[in-house]
Amino acid sequence: MRCGWKRVASVAWTITTIARTQGVEGEDGEETKRSSNDRATAKWRVFTDRARELCRQKKFEEAEGFLRKALQEAQVGFGEKDGHVAAAKQNLADVHRLQNKHEEAEKLYGEALQLLVAAEGADHPSVGALLDHMGLFYAQQEKWIEAENAYRKALVAKKESLGNQHQEYAATLALLAEALAKQEKMEAALAAMEESVHVVDSTGLVSPVVLNKRMLKLASLYVQARKWGEAANWHARSIQELELNLGNSHPQVALVCEDVGVELAHSGQRDSAIRYLKKAAKIWEEAASESIQRGRVLRRLVMLRLFSDTSPSSLDSCLKDLQTSLAIAKKVWTKTLNDWKSGPANGQEVSKVVRYSLHKSAEELSRTLLVHGVLLHFYKNPHEEKGTDPLYTCTETIEDLKSCLSGQELPVVMSQLEASCSRLHNEASQGSFDAIRATIINML
Repeated sequence: MRCGWKRVASVAWTITTIARTQGVEGEDGEETKRSSNDRATAKWRVFTDRARELCRQKKFEEAEGFLRKALQEAQVGFGEKDGHVAAAKQNLADVHRLQNKHEEAEKLYGEALQLLVAAEGADHPSVGALLDHMGLFYAQQEKWIEAENAYRKALVAKKESLGNQHQEYAATLALLAEALAKQEKMEAALAAMEESVHVVDSTGLVSPVVLNKRMLKLASLYVQARKWGEAANWHARSIQELELNLGNSHPQVALVCEDVGVELAHSGQRDSAIRYLKKAAKIWEEAASESIQRGRVLRRLVMLRLFSDTSPSSLDSCLKDLQTSLAIAKKVWTKTLNDWKSGPANGQEVSKVVRYSLHKSAEELSRTLLVHGVLLHFYKNPHEEKGTDPLYTCTETIEDLKSCLSGQELPVVMSQLEASCSRLHNEASQGSFDAIRATIINML
């Protein structure tokens, strides 16, 4: 999370100018006081700028030292009750937050808010910004009720000072939506995020990137609410924006096309879902033909095509695509496993990036193996010849993947896939593909 820096340069310049115009020539005491204040103000600026640079370098302890000095100089240069002192306290609180020093941060946020309200008024934009930071502070600790309260107060301050059609008001609405969603208040969360998107879209004052990110967040909330049709609509609109700004063949377009395909599949619109997934597959084939993303899209395409067309030619095509998907999944898994094993202490100190890649590749390989097992079980029947049900083989392979992950936290999805494999085998024993349709769609 970024650290909020409140230099308030225009206010500082005004105070300095006033001090100069009020100085009376010959009054040595007043001139000395003014000179001392000017020096303190200059130091405050230097210390704040230095702390900002250190914070960018993630040297938070050093930044904290400079911010304590900045706070002292603000108190000397501007006075104990000035808004600059409140800003200095907020900056220091932000650095405490970034270091997970929650008790110190909360105390400083409270003091900063009290000072700022007294100095500027409860409806000042700076009050809204400070309350946003307090909301982030509570969200970092997963205190969602407190975060919601902070964001609601921020909205009041911003509405009074900026109006409810301002991009800052919209930004707080988006933060509020996320806090509400964490509490499973989905209707309120969706309403807040939709309003945020509407404000950003109608003002036209923010970059297309910001608008697109906001629409993607709204789509993800609809997914969380399991409102697949609405999610697909917002993702489709996001695709239009992405194609306009990035081109038709950008990987980001492929990712959102894939999301739309999955959402349409869940809402029963499988033909439309297949069209979006085919578009994603084409982009990945050109951009990254051996990526896990291409393999995943091919696997999902096969799963959907099995629902609508089980003719021999279609099954042969499905098997061919699935073999490509399986080869990609195995290759990616092997690479990430080797990266993990080559890490320090045989992977026990593996980085978060490598661990994430390891989990995702294990998940995708497991899913692809399951679909491959289903296809062989129903349409090629190798188990009748070899005496081995391919769905049982999937279970064994997943166990092998889990053993490779020994010593690392297992992704939850692995247990879910094991359960799916067991359920698929039981359902498949009934001898009808129709019996496993629901399980298949939930594995997309």
